[in-house]
Order: sequence, then structure tokens, then C-alpha cells
Amino acid sequence: MLNIQLFIDRRHELGLSQQELCSGICTQSTLSKFENNSKVPAMKILIQLCERLNLALADIFSDTNSEPSHQKQLETAEFSLITAEYRKIQRILNNIDERTLANPTDKLTYHYLKGYLSALSDFKPLDALFEFNYIFDLDAAGTSIYTQLAYVGCGLVYSKQGQTDKAEYYFDKVLHQVYQIPATDNRTIGQVISLMYYSAQFYASIKDYDTSNQLLQYAYKLCIKYHVTYYLARFMYLRAQNGVALKIDDVQIADWLNQAYVFARFNHNQNLLKDIEILKDTLKL
Repeated sequence: MLNIQLFIDRRHELGLSQQELCSGICTQSTLSKFENNSKVPAMKILIQLCERLNLALADIFSDTNSEPSHQKQLETAEFSLITAEYRKIQRILNNIDERTLANPTDKLTYHYLKGYLSALSDFKPLDALFEFNYIFDLDAAGTSIYTQLAYVGCGLVYSKQGQTDKAEYYFDKVLHQVYQIPATDNRTIGQVISLMYYSAQFYASIKDYDTSNQLLQYAYKLCIKYHVTYYLARFMYLRAQNGVALKIDDVQIADWLNQAYVFARFNHNQNLLKDIEILKDTLKL
């Protein structure tokens, strides 16, 4: 069930009246019915209200929810996306009945993971685009990070189809927003870093190495600031690939690859370890 008291307490902590909180989002009557009578508004309204309070939707869902929570499973699937363990993601999603996802954040995560799986693994572009459009409908106001994740997902689909102009349209939408997304919790931090990685990868693919490296540098700082190690290997590997394309000194490339190797080994990313070894052998480093 919803922890409405947490919602109310946060509003009071921020010194917001009901009218101030709901301004531009919904009527005060809608907010009053939610706080006083537990009448839940449309999800797009609830998302915007939580965003204004700097709350995640998951924060206001208590552990006593009568519906089963799949948060831990979905978090495991998100981490498996980083290590490209697509079969593991598929197994997790297969074990989740979407109808039991009462938590809106879980529902958004479920659909974004399904979309990325279709875009990155067996490549079913129509299935992937369906999942991302589902997210656009769930987050109609476009206020949550899941809309940005869906934009990147669409970009991945069009990029893999060789439709660079369409792909760039979506990645540019994210590029204008990603530096402003507040990193408020571990899940959001990981998602922001994911946005930056896939965007950096795309811009490298179209030979816009300046934009790619800027994204990688910013993401690297986020990783260091928030002690997130699991993406550092991929950043260093992509930085090395960019360096090869830009004909950077071999010593610097070797250093990036060595850092990538250390972090990949630390996080047991076997797929990336193989790619690093192949590139080092190719470059004779």
C-alpha cells in the first residue's frame, strides 16, 4: 500500500502548501483527495508530484504492500544489463508476471528492460519500440528518467538499423537533458550513467569523438563521486577505442585498457575481459 504519510511529511519538510505542490500539475482537490482520502491520482500526476518532492515512486510504497515486490529482481536485471548478461535478464523477466507489478517504478523498469533486451540482444526492433512507447504513455509528462531511458532505447534501435539521422534525433534529446538529471539515489545514479554510456557509444559510432569523450569524462566523475565501479571498465574501454580512432599515443591507450581490465576483473565482467584482450592483441600492447 502507499505510504501517504511519507508523502505528506516531505511536503511539510519542504514548506510547500498543497496549492504550491500541485501548481501546474493537478488541481488542489486532486491532491487533497490523495492526502486525506487515499484516492490515488493518475500515475503521470503522481510521478510529477513525487518529482517535485524529490521522491522516487518506490519511496512511497511500503513493504507491507499486499502485491509481491519485484524490486530486487529488477535491480539484479539492471545490473546484468551493464555486464551484457542478456540471458540472465531474460530469465528474470520471464519469472515476473507484469500484472503483479503494483509499484509504478517497477512497471517502468520492467518495460525499459524488456525494450533494451529487444534492442541489444536478439534485436526485435518493433518489440523494442513498443516497450519504449509504452513508457512514453506511462510517463506522459516526460518527467521521469524512464522517458530519457526510452529515448536512448529508441536511438539504439535506429542506430542498429543504420538509420543514423533518426538515432541522432533521440540521442540529442537526451544530450540536452542528461547533465541536469539529479542523482538522488543509487538506482538513479546507475541509470544516469547508463544514459551517458550508451550515448557516448553512439556518438563514437558517428565519429563525434569530442561529444563521446565529454560524456565519458562526466560519467567517470559521477562514478568516482558516488563510488560506482561497475561501469568504469566500459568507460575506460570505450575511451581506449576512441583513442585508437583519434590515433592517441599507445602508452595512453594501454593505460586506459589496463584500467578497464582491472575494473572488469573486479566486477567479474567476463564478456568485457575478452573484448579487452582482443583489442590489446590487435594493437600489440
